This record gives sequence, structure tokens and C-alpha cells, in this order.
Amino acid sequence: MNSGGRLLVGHAAPSARRPQDARTHQGTTPHTGRIGWLRATVLGANDGILSTSSLVLGVAAAHATHSDLLVAGVAGLVAGAMSMAAGEYVSVHSQADTEEAELKLERAELKADDKGEHKELMAIYVDRGLDASLARQVAETTDGP
Repeated sequence: MNSGGRLLVGHAAPSARRPQDARTHQGTTPHTGRIGWLRATVLGANDGILSTSSLVLGVAAAHATHSDLLVAGVAGLVAGAMSMAAGEYVSVHSQADTEEAELKLERAELKADDKGEHKELMAIYVDRGLDASLARQVAETTDGP
């Protein structure tokens, strides 16, 4: 924490974050934040198409009736959707739990060694390309909620 009792932000997990593209212009938003959901959508759709079509082909190979094929296809779609939703729910909550644990650890480290944490934050900014004097200034003035 800094002298105002506020949590410093920006150095909990530097490997998990990517610096903003230097080519980003003022007033514009980088589009890289959209890649995660797009990737998940494409992979999820691909998984759903392949698993449902495989199920229907397997049922068709057993010489099932048209209504049996329809029931198998709808059941496969519903089961796949429920599975994807449950997986996403668990994933989001696991990530939130991990982030909360990391914040708790950082708060404890800040209480125990405020100056050391400022040095660590400064080193992270230097590693990202800031000169040492600017990194020191940023580390001393950066605080969180």
C-alpha cells in the first residue's frame, strides 16, 4: 500500500498482462480485447458442429428412424450447450478466485514491505521499456481502489 493506505495496482501478475500497442492513437480503442470471445465462439461452434454431427451420424449408422435422428440431434445440441455453459461458469469463477487470492497476497506483501513492493513495481515498468526515473515516478504515484 502507499502512504495513503491504498492498494498499488499493476504489478500483481505482469506475465498475465500485455502492454498496450504503442501504435494505439489517443481516442481509439485497441481491438485485441475482442479476440478472446471471438476465439471462444469459433472454437465452441466448431466443437458443437462436430460433436452433434458425429452423434447424428452414429445414430444414423444404426439405421434409426428420422424422428430418432431428430431427437438425438436436439439432445446432443442441448447437452453440448449445457456442458459449455457449465465449463464457462467454472472457468470464470476459478479465474475470479485466483485473482482474489493474488490481490490478497499483494495486500499482505504491501503491508509487510511497502518500499520493496514499490521497487518491484518500478522494475516491472523498467522491464516494459520506461526509463528508471519515470518508472520510479509512476511506481510512487500509482495506487488502486
